[in-house]
Amino acid sequence: MAGFVGVVAGVACGGGFACKGDDDCRSAQGPGICEATGWCSFPDPSCASGQRYGEHAGGGLARACVASDGQADSGSEGVTTTTSATGTGNSSSGGGVEASTQTGSSGSGASEGTPASCGDGVLDESELCDDGNTVDGDGCSSSCVTAGTVQWSISLAGDAYGTGQSIERLPGGDLVVGVGLSDGPTSRSTVRRIDPEAATSWSWEYELAAESVFTWGLAVTDVSSIPVIAVAGYGYESGGGVIALLDDGGQELWHVETASISWFGAALPQDGQLWAAGSAAGEAVLHAYDDQGLLLEELTGPPYAPVGATFFDLIAVPGGLAGAGDYATMRGREGFLRESNAGGSVTTSLTFAPSTDTEVLALALDPALPERRWVVGYAGAQGGWVGRIDDGIQTVAPTIVTQTFSANLHGVAVDAMGNAIAVGWDSTHGTHDPYVVKVAPGGEVVWSATEITDEGDDDLRDVAVGEDGAIYVVGTRIDVGGTAQAWIARLTP
Repeated sequence: MAGFVGVVAGVACGGGFACKGDDDCRSAQGPGICEATGWCSFPDPSCASGQRYGEHAGGGLARACVASDGQADSGSEGVTTTTSATGTGNSSSGGGVEASTQTGSSGSGASEGTPASCGDGVLDESELCDDGNTVDGDGCSSSCVTAGTVQWSISLAGDAYGTGQSIERLPGGDLVVGVGLSDGPTSRSTVRRIDPEAATSWSWEYELAAESVFTWGLAVTDVSSIPVIAVAGYGYESGGGVIALLDDGGQELWHVETASISWFGAALPQDGQLWAAGSAAGEAVLHAYDDQGLLLEELTGPPYAPVGATFFDLIAVPGGLAGAGDYATMRGREGFLRESNAGGSVTTSLTFAPSTDTEVLALALDPALPERRWVVGYAGAQGGWVGRIDDGIQTVAPTIVTQTFSANLHGVAVDAMGNAIAVGWDSTHGTHDPYVVKVAPGGEVVWSATEITDEGDDDLRDVAVGEDGAIYVVGTRIDVGGTAQAWIARLTP
């Protein structure tokens, strides 16, 4: 198994890495120089000075040629200038729900619309970034807004707290979001349907007796042209769970409680069945239900998962299912992926073991390339990783993409261009900061963003991508001195 490869983000949203001396300026490019500006530069014969600022330089100098005065050559190409993606925006609240619309960063002076000077490579007061073009998806949008900037957000909590776990896009563009809301010692599984502008059309809730239950998995499909939604929930205290099927109007078609099985993933193949994945008594479990909620099949352990495994995600793939998670070995936890066809035969069996504490937490299918899957997870102290699989072969080996160690990637989706959008959290400031990264099909980081929320202890758990490329995320926010709230947001792609 190939080891992890360190990758530096192409656009660092939220601040650069300063230097105090030349010893601070070392990278795969070789030794660099700590310029008088306090940022690292590296040899580049295409620059008149022979030096170019590194991609993590701040102050608008990232990737700019170093001029003779140690500043930046304003005529340099490939310069991306950004400000923080963090914003406070305008908010309104009521009934335990806070919704905010954000079009720029706090104190940035950004206004709605595209500045007339956008794309000229010069950062103006009305711009959050300007990379010299008006192309979307490269870290600075066609309206000169930094990728990862919050466009709107919703905070949800019961009387006690809220947590966010899952999100899927419905046919037509609306979203279904899975959260846990609590009014006291326990929480209830909650699914909401919202439109791309944050308006809620319905909400479904389910409670387990004396149990906190969280909506870990969602799946959406068109069955006979009627969208249906599968819900997988797990009970925090007892290890029980619930499986439910809803129509696109939020009406429950059926549900099944399981006393000793926790559910973390659900899938809806185009055969009318609902499959759920989770764990029971230390072993991975798969259940198949018909359209009335009757149990059709129960699969446990090998060959569908290693001994001592837990499924953390499950998706429908052409002709079958793909599930992923982790399992116990003599050296710690290792990640795995298994695929099976409609006949139940295992067609792909992969393990991920570059670390003594490795998990595969999410996987996604590339809708344009049915043989391609993306996987993301956690590798202990090494951080969050992303990998790509084509026809059962690891084409892009697991690659560290988070900015700090002990970080985590927990959700992944694929955009129309085949890029993976992964979310999780980073630990830049000692607490959890939401983290979003866009990874090209070849494994290169296109851009990354962190600190997209105010100060606190926050994370992201799942992500969906709209037809227009908009990024929708869900997670949990804990403001300084505050309580946990489920957090849903749309981000600039």
